[in-house]
Amino acid sequence: MDLATRRLRIRDLRADDLTAMIELWADEDVGRFMGTCGPGSAEETAQWLAETIEHNRARPRASHNAAIIVAATGERAGWIGCGECSEPVGDWAFGYALRPAFRGHGYAREAWWRSSGSASVREECPRSGASVTPPTTARKP
Repeated sequence: MDLATRRLRIRDLRADDLTAMIELWADEDVGRFMGTCGPGSAEETAQWLAETIEHNRARPRASHNAAIIVAATGERAGWIGCGECSEPVGDWAFGYALRPAFRGHGYAREAWWRSSGSASVREECPRSGASVTPPTTARKP
């Protein structure tokens, strides 16, 4: 996957994303909302990244996992992924997480909107769903 919006680039994860992914997955809020989905320690993150890169190479793809990059700076804002779903919410599920400095800018929505509209994801993922763990409510200003 290699997609772009005016502000973002959404591309397959690479080995040089490791430092940003360690910071991301170690974040307390990411752990709270992702639950058991995703790695915890730096070692688990390195293993997850290596496995994810291999999954991204598979054809046909059973998952898409990408880095969310801020186009203007090249900084890695976070991760977005989708794949076959074991929950009763759809054929595929998606998830995302942003590093703390990149929250509140609309990047997650923008990345989801662009990646969910890509031809490869639409073809492989005609029916998708999502759930939030733990249940959340919208933030009030």
